[in-house]
Amino acid sequence: MKQPKPWWQQPGFRVGIALLLLILLGGAVSAVYLTQIPPQQPIAFPHNRHVGLGAPCAYCHPGTAWGPTAGLPGIDKCWGCHQQVQKKSPELEKLAAYVARGGARLLPEAGPLLEQVADVLVQNYPRQIIGIEGHTDSDPVQSGRWASNHQLSVGRAMAVYDYLAARTRLSPRRLFVAGHGPNHPVVSNGTPQGKERNRRVELVVYPEQVME
Repeated sequence: MKQPKPWWQQPGFRVGIALLLLILLGGAVSAVYLTQIPPQQPIAFPHNRHVGLGAPCAYCHPGTAWGPTAGLPGIDKCWGCHQQVQKKSPELEKLAAYVARGGARLLPEAGPLLEQVADVLVQNYPRQIIGIEGHTDSDPVQSGRWASNHQLSVGRAMAVYDYLAARTRLSPRRLFVAGHGPNHPVVSNGTPQGKERNRRVELVVYPEQVME
């Protein structure tokens, strides 16, 4: 009588293992490929200049720490570095404008303005709920940090929330955050000036109140 094959030698099992390996390897190949797709760059990246200045390779290419795929730096990392080192050049001015369109950082002049607005709200609307509502223009997102304009608008609103909650007399209990993406423009997105106006964060006073 012929002895049955062990379970690990059954044809179905071998096919299943082969399919699993193909799926895993396919995922690995995709991961390697995707990490090598360069992010959108508003200016050319002078690699030789950065190496010549002694910039650590692993700072821009963190993948070198755990495998053969080096990885590629995004705009947020480039701009974060240039906030500490060289800040002014014609090319960096292009980078700064690019980050301003697709970023969620507060401009330096935003702090004093937010503090003035917060004082007015505390005096005139001491208990009302206040919505911090972010908006974008109609351009696609330009930073790898955000998957959509809705995420970007929430990020911008959160930057305002963090400042108001930490630096003003507004109680965080009265604040909530919302992101509308490009859904509610105040003017047409047909011009750069219109897009600039549509990239905004609004503080909206609601009639509902919070009992302190």
